Amino acid sequence: MAPDPDSGTDPRRWIPHREPILCIDRVTAIRPDGATAERRVPASPDGPMWEGWLIEGLAQTAAAMRGGQPDAGGSAQRGMLVGLRDVAFGRRPLPGELVEFEVVLLKQLGTLTLFAATARAGGEVVARGTMKFHIEVDA
Repeated sequence: MAPDPDSGTDPRRWIPHREPILCIDRVTAIRPDGATAERRVPASPDGPMWEGWLIEGLAQTAAAMRGGQPDAGGSAQRGMLVGLRDVAFGRRPLPGELVEFEVVLLKQLGTLTLFAATARAGGEVVARGTMKFHIEVDA
């Protein structure tokens, strides 16, 4: 499912990613302490979704959260994934399944932000871990 550019949930409002690297179809919530997004796994001759796609979907969800919240000066924020810790994968989501991505803000210290990240498909955890981002602010 391609994002609807007229929708308030289109992730392209908050992140610069475009196909083929756009890994979330829609942002379902942005809160001060986190965000959620989702993507329907596209049909692929390669079969189930690979793990890198799950990590990128979680990173894009975190980026949408930061992009949807200007800093105190009103500037847009951008995040760059700089580290992963304690990452674990379950089964690979299958074509047609809906994957839900959730990030929760754990800590922020200066330009570094730490998130707990979880991806679920069919109610099962398919990926989880901790993600560290460097936050850039537009001047």
